[in-house]
Amino acid sequence: MPRSPHVEYGLDGVEIIGNGSGSHHELRKLNTRLNLIQSATRRNGGVYLYSNMKGCDGTRMYFDGASLISVNGQIAGQLPQFSVPEIEVLLGAVDLDLVRSARQSNSSRGV
Repeated sequence: MPRSPHVEYGLDGVEIIGNGSGSHHELRKLNTRLNLIQSATRRNGGVYLYSNMKGCDGTRMYFDGASLISVNGQIAGQLPQFSVPEIEVLLGAVDLDLVRSARQSNSSRGV
């Protein structure tokens, strides 16, 4: 997106962004997702919670799961892609002081 909402949210002080997604599977799409999410939290600082659907919608769409947590550009945890269990939970403890510190050290934020 030309104007991704996470940028404005981050500049407004939002530290945790949640994204419930229905992103269907394509070859190498997970790499694209990972790069976008890591880049968003690396540039802006913050926590990104990405939860993707998994399974088939009854037609030709397949959702591959691979939900994850990213903090300041690093993947803090990720569920497997194409897993079999119907329900999976990813837990993570996040230190928001690390987010605030990363944001304060970023001179381009104008803080």
